[in-house]
Amino acid sequence: MREKNILCPIDFSDCSKEALAKAVEIAKESAAKLTLFHAYQFPITEGALHAIGMIGEVAGETKESIDDWTAAAATSLGAERVDSISVNGVPHEEIVRRARELDCDLIVMGTHGRSGLKHAIVGSVAEKVVRHAPCTVMVVKGTTAPNA
Repeated sequence: MREKNILCPIDFSDCSKEALAKAVEIAKESAAKLTLFHAYQFPITEGALHAIGMIGEVAGETKESIDDWTAAAATSLGAERVDSISVNGVPHEEIVRRARELDCDLIVMGTHGRSGLKHAIVGSVAEKVVRHAPCTVMVVKGTTAPNA
């Protein structure tokens, strides 16, 4: 299969680095466009809206981080056609939405490999994406132990 558009959701973790390396490898083999994607979600709790300035700060830091990852994908990993997007929203919903909008053939994402109680509480973004994605999803299990 020759992919045309690959989406690589990242959370700036080590397992995201591993997924990005795989996504770049596939993109280079198929001359696909690679889009790095990060969704961040602000908690909706009483008092959370008092920090409007924090929203801009987080958005700015996220843009800087994703720009750094995009540059590294191009320079260090050799991605030829790469760009990035960051949005505020529920991560799995935004990943699926963006995959549809970009008409992606493939989503390559990492997973922390949590299980048991941590998985039940935190949930798995990758699992939710697999269930709802409009395209094939490749899940790259991180080789480093989850610390959260």
